[in-house]
Amino acid sequence: KEGKYNLSPPTLDEIRVAEFAGVEKAIQTVFRWDITSEESTTIISNYKEKLKTLTQDWFQNVGDPTIESQTSSTEETQHDLPLYAVKDSVKKWLTIIEDIEIPCAMISNMDSDLVSEILEATGLSYFFPIEKRVSVDSGYDSEMQQLLGGALRLERRPDHCIVFTATPQSATACHDVEMKNVALVSPYAYYELTTADMTVRDFSSIGIRNVKNVFSEITAEEPMLMQQVQSEAPKIRRETMLKTRFWDDDDR
Repeated sequence: KEGKYNLSPPTLDEIRVAEFAGVEKAIQTVFRWDITSEESTTIISNYKEKLKTLTQDWFQNVGDPTIESQTSSTEETQHDLPLYAVKDSVKKWLTIIEDIEIPCAMISNMDSDLVSEILEATGLSYFFPIEKRVSVDSGYDSEMQQLLGGALRLERRPDHCIVFTATPQSATACHDVEMKNVALVSPYAYYELTTADMTVRDFSSIGIRNVKNVFSEITAEEPMLMQQVQSEAPKIRRETMLKTRFWDDDDR
């Protein structure tokens, strides 16, 4: 559609920024296309209509969009890929979290309509009701604002929240708002996720005790910090008063 309006295609960096801005703000503040409001409305409408059409085509081609693993041949699998895929043990982990009454929220860079469609198709909408979802329609301009929006929906302090992500950039954003971060390996490797508080291969390797240990590191570091401050404190030099006796003439 860019050619119709003689617009320059966005760069990769602009696309990454636009993921957190939404379609309308991306056109106005990120891509900075010199177009009228009517043209902007037309582009947004065409984009959403095209996205909806592609989604419907996928549903018709793949049938059931859930993620149950396929046991068919390689050739059949290539033509029968699921539209949406959920990582292993996700539902089991969410069920454990729900059983011990830990509130959960979801943050996405997609529109709320597409988020709802994906959650319904994968059977995860039960764990994330509408009031516990953050999307580009929520009005936040950055990932840090989205994280704080999730904390508000959970009614929890940011330093009492753990965010599960898969990128080093998200781990940095979590720490900027004093949240803990658990990073999943894929697509980034272990050595690229060193900024996370904990790195795991999948949800099956996460336990409640592991999560508690992430928070316990705070109390474990505080005594060491206090000890270091005390050891580095300047030493006070005390002066001792001495009585001085002057020599008499007889002492010589």
